[in-house]
Order: sequence, then structure tokens, then C-alpha cells
Amino acid sequence: MGGTQISEAAGMKYFQWLVENFAPCEHHCDLVAYCFRRAFSVMRTNGCLGLIATKTIRQGDTREGGLLAILKSGGTIYAATRRYKWPGQAAVIVSVVHIAKGIYDSPVLLDGKPVERISAYLFAGNDDESPKRLAANPYFSLGSKIYGQGFLFANDDLECTPISERDRILAAHPDWATRIPAYLVGEEINSDPHIRPQRYVIGFFPRGQFSRNQKWASESA
Repeated sequence: MGGTQISEAAGMKYFQWLVENFAPCEHHCDLVAYCFRRAFSVMRTNGCLGLIATKTIRQGDTREGGLLAILKSGGTIYAATRRYKWPGQAAVIVSVVHIAKGIYDSPVLLDGKPVERISAYLFAGNDDESPKRLAANPYFSLGSKIYGQGFLFANDDLECTPISERDRILAAHPDWATRIPAYLVGEEINSDPHIRPQRYVIGFFPRGQFSRNQKWASESA
């Protein structure tokens, strides 16, 4: 359940209780982070846990309120599988994370391979914190807001349309390609050196912008 949906589904009082009891979880922290924090809080010293999570567990506010807070509280991620295709009917990609509380001196495995340490990003290394903002440039962008999975084509989300349907549409209407471009986010940029898209989005750009995109696409071709 996405962070902005918790208060809608369970009420504002419940959401406020979560935020007050599991700092620094904030408004955009997914519910899965609170589950990790609660499990870790009731675990005895030298105990361990293994949980299945949505892949957002290592992203943005969910990472900061979940795995990062656990690591700062004496936890160690000793095994993780970053992208695991759910074996059931749900077409989703999940992450599997194992955490120990206290001293841990056994092998650490990331996607089945030994590493020195697993960070809050579920990368090998010691980089847990978010990048610092550039003091000389106060401008930033939140990126594109889709406002509904129905606008996306993807194979790992049941609420999206399968990519095969996009292929069928473009086979019949090749000129619509600029209206269904690749939807790239930080995950593709940070995890794939070839930046291969995993999703596509229906884009209703302004008519003038659409015309420029068509002209650029035809010139590039």
C-alpha cells in the first residue's frame, strides 16, 4: 500500500500513529516499511527475520523510513534478492530481505553472490544515505505523475496493461509510437547500464510538443 493511500484506507488517526511511532517514516513511506520496522523492534538481540517486500522497500522515503532506520538501529542485511518474480498468479516483482539484529559475522549474500555489505539501497557497499541537495542549485523536479496504472504498459504489475498490447497497437498504428514512449525511472537508470525500459506510458502531450516530437523522431530515423 502506497504511502499516500494509507490514510485513505485506514483513516488519518492510524496514519498519524504510524508516523509518530516509527520516525523518520513520513507521508510517502509505503506501509511495507512500517511492517519491517515493527518486526525488527520485537526481534530479540542476535535474532533474524526474513520478509517479502514490494520492490519499493529500497527506494525513496520507504527506504529511509525502513531499511535505513533499521541499519542505524543495529540491524544487518545479511541476504537479499532484489528482483524476484512472484511464483503465483500475481504478475509482480518483489524483493526478499533477511535482517539480523546485533553482531553478524557470517557470509553476506546479495542475489546469491557474496559481498562485504548490503546497503539500504540493497546494493553492495556502504552508501545508505540519500544524496545531498546541491546548495548552488535549489531547483529540482519530482518527475512525471502518472495518476493511475491504467496509463502504463508493464508485465510486472497486474494493474497495468501488458506490453504485448502496446506491441499490438503499434503494429496497427506505427505513427502512435510517440504517444506511448518508454517510461524510465531511477530503477532503470541505476540498475541497468543499458537503461532498457521495463514500462511504457500513454503520454497526452500538448499538441505543439507532440508535433515537435514527431519531427524529431522522423529526423532521427
